[in-house]
Amino acid sequence: MVVSTNNTKPAKRVMSSTSNRPKKPAAKDVKKQPILIPKQFDQAQLKKACKSLLTHAQKEFLQQSSRNTQKKPVLLPGQVEPARNERVEGEPIYLEINSFESVTGSTESSSRPEPTLIPVPRRVRPKASELSICMIVDNPQSKYINVLVGANENAPAEEKPVTHDLFAEIVSTSKLRSRFSKAPTHHHKAAIEFIKNFDLIVYDGNRITAAALKSILGPKVVYKAAGTALQSPLPITFQPVPGSDATPAEVARAAAVVADPAVIRRQIKYISSCVVAAPAPGTSLSVLVGLSSYSREELIANIAAVLRIVLDSRKPLIVGGWGNVRNMIIKTSESAGLPLYTAPTRSRDTENEL
Repeated sequence: MVVSTNNTKPAKRVMSSTSNRPKKPAAKDVKKQPILIPKQFDQAQLKKACKSLLTHAQKEFLQQSSRNTQKKPVLLPGQVEPARNERVEGEPIYLEINSFESVTGSTESSSRPEPTLIPVPRRVRPKASELSICMIVDNPQSKYINVLVGANENAPAEEKPVTHDLFAEIVSTSKLRSRFSKAPTHHHKAAIEFIKNFDLIVYDGNRITAAALKSILGPKVVYKAAGTALQSPLPITFQPVPGSDATPAEVARAAAVVADPAVIRRQIKYISSCVVAAPAPGTSLSVLVGLSSYSREELIANIAAVLRIVLDSRKPLIVGGWGNVRNMIIKTSESAGLPLYTAPTRSRDTENEL
């Protein structure tokens, strides 16, 4: 694990916030549910589109792998290049939903909702143990490293915290700010290059606000992702969450915990098994739903699982639900989109409801 050693003055402490964690959908375990294709779909068209895209994407992925032209990432001193080609099973496939009105119900950038984790039947990303993960913490970073990695590097593995080998880097906000300010390139360009080194980035959602993180990483980093890497920094909970019947003393003890390794590891495992939907002001939402190595049935099952949260839930991520959907396609990052659904002409009553 890489540890930052910049000798800089700590930045001002960021005020606590509990409102910026990824939301877990209040849905049953998707893996135990049958494939429920939304009634709005033409099933024949859905199956045909999925089969056609998988055939095309599988061929393209094999050709790309044989050329081996993937650009090497910019690595930090002592950091080992993650063998992504050995772990990614195929070309990423995205579900793109285009709407009549803004998916968030507003055109203001400040109205961007929190990212939402969606469990899917067929996992898209590698397991947490195979990911290159960065954790951004409050100051000082040493107290988090002692808890999550262990103060004694020579201790037997069974005596170390369960997170001792989970993170490629643990870095504080002040160390990041100092590092980027000294970079030869523009501050935000340096942040983007840093982000590219990891599959997943998480931060202490109780002590670091999304706004504070955005001021360090820049607007082009937060909520952006490429391929199977989840480069959207996601907030997690560092402390155990007291039960509803907890006493004030128990609540206080939980809040005083610097970080609970077991709590953090469970969240990382859950995040790595999910896909993430991050709606932004505008008329389009794109969600990673599969890989070209999937069967048609696996891809359809993941699409159905995503739509249950994005459109069919009581509080759909896209404001207006199905009534606000213009069309829906599936595609890879390089392919043309294949249509899954096109909405009928909207009535004035429907427009007035949005």
